[in-house]
Amino acid sequence: MNAETKGFLEDLASSKTSGDWTEAFENYVDCLPNASIEYLGLDETSFLVERDKTLLFSIQMIEDILSESADSFPIGWLEAEANGWSFLGVTSLANNLGSPNDVGVYVRRLAETNFFDAFEDVIFVGAKTSSQLALDCSKLCRNSKLVLIQPERQVDQSVGDIVARLETVPVNTDPKSAQSAIVVSDPTYKDLVQDVSQQFPGDVAVLNCHHLGARTYQFLHAFGLLSKVLAMGTKPGAETTGFYAALRQEKRSSRAYWRNVLRKLDTDAKPNLSRVLCENVHERLGGRIFRRELQRLSETAS
Repeated sequence: MNAETKGFLEDLASSKTSGDWTEAFENYVDCLPNASIEYLGLDETSFLVERDKTLLFSIQMIEDILSESADSFPIGWLEAEANGWSFLGVTSLANNLGSPNDVGVYVRRLAETNFFDAFEDVIFVGAKTSSQLALDCSKLCRNSKLVLIQPERQVDQSVGDIVARLETVPVNTDPKSAQSAIVVSDPTYKDLVQDVSQQFPGDVAVLNCHHLGARTYQFLHAFGLLSKVLAMGTKPGAETTGFYAALRQEKRSSRAYWRNVLRKLDTDAKPNLSRVLCENVHERLGGRIFRRELQRLSETAS
């Protein structure tokens, strides 16, 4: 890595605003071989790096990258790099992906010009509020696969199903090209998972992540499990045992996870369970918050 590229990575890591991040990432991508950048509208930009026959297509708001990603890269970027996959990312400066027509027309154009046909696997990835847009765009690509992490409803309900609002290419009905999806979510949000199942035309596998709540994406990133999820996305029907075993191991040694569980117990007013949890976690992992909570519970009980 030359000094210029290293400088762009430092700029990326230190970015505090969406505008600074976009400028730094554009500079970095521009240094990479087989890379191109395209502006889709006032807010959305696409970044393409061509490698092998697997294409990871991620859609994400830059605010989510800045707040949730410790490495400052779009979701799936590092995993694509590590596996030698091609990467196509769409990022948005807006508070939500509020220009769906720009993104939808772009994906439709790629589909109609047979861009996706050059790849053996195309995996659309969305997290949080970008999940709906990723789902809609996946319908424009024949034989696509989909990975959604902690799907949330769009704040702007006018951002609906792109397929219904654009004159798009039809979804491929060839049974040999059946689509598949993986949804990673806390079971608390099962209604959102049901929404995905109703909208997605293929098989949907759900990875239930108990007690991760609204921080599911953040925890998966911190636990280093995104690579496992994305690898499963390339293989419909993949075994989930390894994922759950790794998740349990990471949960057990994470004080942040146990703080999340403790908050839920406090919200549900279960002091006895809170006391048992605090005693166990403080003995194994330490942590002032668990010690303080033990003291508070003891004072309340007395």
